[in-house]
Amino acid sequence: MQDNHTTVEISVEEYIQLRNKVNDLQTENRYLRTIVDSVAVVMKNSGICK
Repeated sequence: MQDNHTTVEISVEEYIQLRNKVNDLQTENRYLRTIVDSVAVVMKNSGICK
């Protein structure tokens, strides 16, 4: 992957919106990972997977 850096100016409001979106996505990602881990445990315990 190339390191092509472009600088853009955004407003404080846009920055806050982006931070909030990133935080929301990180929270959702943790939630989904928890679900996937739980399903994996159930499948392992039920003998569906090893």
